[in-house]
Amino acid sequence: MILAINRNRRLIKRILLKIFYSFILLVLLGGLSFSGYIIALSQNEIQILINTEKEYQVINGFGASSAWTFQEIGKLSEKDQDDIIDKLYSKSGLDLNIYRFNIGAGSAETRFDNLEPYNDKDFDQSRRAESFFVSESFQGDYSVFSSINNYDFSKDQGSINMLRKAYEKGEIKKTVLFANSPHYLMTHSGKAIGEYEYQNNLRIECFEAFSDYLLLIALGLYNEVISPLSYETDIYISPVNEPQWRWGGEGSTQEGCHYDPDILASFYQFFYEKLKDFNLLKGTSFKMEIFESGNYILKEGEKSRVKEYIDEFKKYEFYSAISQLSFHSYGTNTDIPTREEFSSFSLEELEDKEIIMSEYCHMKSGNSKSISTGLYTGLVILRDLQFIQVAEWSWWLGVSDLPFEDGLVYWDHKNSSENSFFLTKRYYVYGHFSKYLTPGSKIVERSILDPLKIGRTDVIAAKNEDGIVVILINKSILPQRIYMPLQYENAISVTTTNEFNWKKDEYQYNGVISLPANSITTLLFSNDN
Repeated sequence: MILAINRNRRLIKRILLKIFYSFILLVLLGGLSFSGYIIALSQNEIQILINTEKEYQVINGFGASSAWTFQEIGKLSEKDQDDIIDKLYSKSGLDLNIYRFNIGAGSAETRFDNLEPYNDKDFDQSRRAESFFVSESFQGDYSVFSSINNYDFSKDQGSINMLRKAYEKGEIKKTVLFANSPHYLMTHSGKAIGEYEYQNNLRIECFEAFSDYLLLIALGLYNEVISPLSYETDIYISPVNEPQWRWGGEGSTQEGCHYDPDILASFYQFFYEKLKDFNLLKGTSFKMEIFESGNYILKEGEKSRVKEYIDEFKKYEFYSAISQLSFHSYGTNTDIPTREEFSSFSLEELEDKEIIMSEYCHMKSGNSKSISTGLYTGLVILRDLQFIQVAEWSWWLGVSDLPFEDGLVYWDHKNSSENSFFLTKRYYVYGHFSKYLTPGSKIVERSILDPLKIGRTDVIAAKNEDGIVVILINKSILPQRIYMPLQYENAISVTTTNEFNWKKDEYQYNGVISLPANSITTLLFSNDN
C-alpha cells in the first residue's frame, strides 16, 4: 500500500513537472513571438497611393449642437460666451460651419404641464428646454400655434445669444433647427416624453400645429438673429430626432418622441406641403432635413428599422424632393463591415441622396483627456467619410457639463465658484478634420499597401482648390513609417499626440512620412509648390 502511494506521488510529481516546463516553454515562445511581432511592426513600411482622378463625395462641413448647455452659457459674461464660440466656430478653434440649434419642447416650463414640479425622476434637469411658444395662450384650441403673436423670442435668450455670436465670429454655412419632441401640449402624454415605451406621442390632430410651431420658430429666429446681421446661411428644419427609439416610460432622461415608420412618413409629407406653402407666402427658403436615424445598422434583429422607414418614405412626394438623408453613428462606432453593408444599401436603395452624419458621441461615462479616446473619435469620423461617404459630420454637444463622453468642450461649474472650460484630445482630433477638410473638398481614392498586414494606420485623402489634404491615424504603440509618392516638394504637417496638440511643421517632402505612436497627422500639399 505504501509502495503504491509512493509510486503515485512520483507519478504526480512527474506530471506536475511536465506541466510546469510546458508552461515555461509557452511563456518563452510567447515572449519571442510578441517580440518578433514588435520588431516586424517597427520595420513594416506601409505604402499609400493617392489617386486624385478618382473622386467621391464633396465635403459640406462639420458641426456640433448647442443643446443642453448653451441656454446657460449664453447668460454668462461676454468673455465666457466669446471663449466658447471662439473654441468652436472661429478659425483659431475648430472652425465649425454647421450650427445645430435645439428647438425645445417646453420641458423646462413646470407651471403649465400639470406637473408640479416636472417630476419624472429620471429626467435630467439640465436636459430640459424652454419653448418660444407662450403656453398660457393655449386654451384647448391648437390653432393658436399658427399665430406668431403667441411666440416670445425673449425666451431662451441664452441660446439666442450664442447663436448670434456664432454668426458674428464664424462662417456658418448651414443652420439646422432640430426638435427632439413636439411641444408637450401636442402630445398624448402631456409631456415631452412618452408615457410608455415606443408611444407615438404626437397627436395626429396636431400635425398642423407642430408644423406651424416649427415654421414660426424658424421665422422668428431668422427675423431676430439672421436678418439683422444680413447673414447668409442655409436654414434646415429637422422635425424629428431618432424616431425609432423608445422615448418613454421609466428611465427617460431627455426630450424625445417615438414615431412608427408609417406615421413618420405621413407627418413628413404633411410638413413638406406646409413648408412649400410657407416659403411661398413668406419669401423664405427654409429646407427640410430628415430623418436623423438613431443609427444606420441594417442587421436583422436591430431596432433601428432603417429599411422600414425608407420604404415608407418612398411612398410620398417629399422623398423625391429632398437631396439629403441624415443618420447617427451610434452602435456602429469604428466597425468597418457595418459601414460597408450600409454603403451597399445606400448605393442600391437611396437614389443618390447625399448622406450626412448629424450626431454622434461616445455613449459612456467620463471625460477622458487621453489620446486613445481622441483617436477613437477620429476613426469614427474617418471611416464614416471613407466607407459611407458622408458629406457632413457633426458631433453631439459643443459643450458638456457632465462627466460623460459627449462634449467637445467641457464646462466645469458644478465643482467650482468660477466658470472653467477645458478641452480633451477629442477636440483636437476633431480639428484635424473640421479645419482642413474645407467646404468643397472632394474625397479621393487612396490605396494602402501593407505587406505584413499588421499595420494600424487609417488614412483618408481629399483635394481642394489649394492642393491635397491627407489625414493619417496611427493606432500603434510604435511609430509608423509610411511611403507615399506625390509630386510635391514641400509639405506642412499638423500632428496631435498624447504630448502635443496641432503641432505644425513645414518641411521638404521626399515621399517618406514618420507617424508618431498613437497619433493623428494632417498633411497639407499646396499647388503653389
